[in-house]
Amino acid sequence: MPADFPFDLLTGPKILSGFGSWEEEVYQDFLAFQQGALSEDDLKQKYVSTVWRSWPWTCPA
Repeated sequence: MPADFPFDLLTGPKILSGFGSWEEEVYQDFLAFQQGALSEDDLKQKYVSTVWRSWPWTCPA
């Protein structure tokens, strides 16, 4: 992660999920991806197909 942010970034999945945007598991997966423990293909397979299919508007397949 770039070190030039003017503030500390939150990286605790439990804290981040407490803001109500996503479940803790999503943040755990994002952090695992950042750290190289989860591949881009695995991340896409888990989220891109399910998110786009559940979105309220029509998206290209």
